[in-house]
Amino acid sequence: AQLLIDSNEITATVESKDGLVYYTYEIYDINTQELSHQFFAFVYKMEDAFFLVQFAVKADALKKQTENVFAYAKSISFN
Repeated sequence: AQLLIDSNEITATVESKDGLVYYTYEIYDINTQELSHQFFAFVYKMEDAFFLVQFAVKADALKKQTENVFAYAKSISFN
């Protein structure tokens, strides 16, 4: 996850919750400079590969949808 942050020059910190490794970053409206969307980027390590899955949430739905984002992220499997 840190490699993705560094190579894309994103201001973020790698975090973990419930066995998930992720980072978040924000996009701001160019006109108002207000938060527009928050992105949740989850990194999954498999035996021979890494996978990145991202979710975008509109700022006005952030409190309501954050729990759902983690539930969806936890439900992902690679078989």
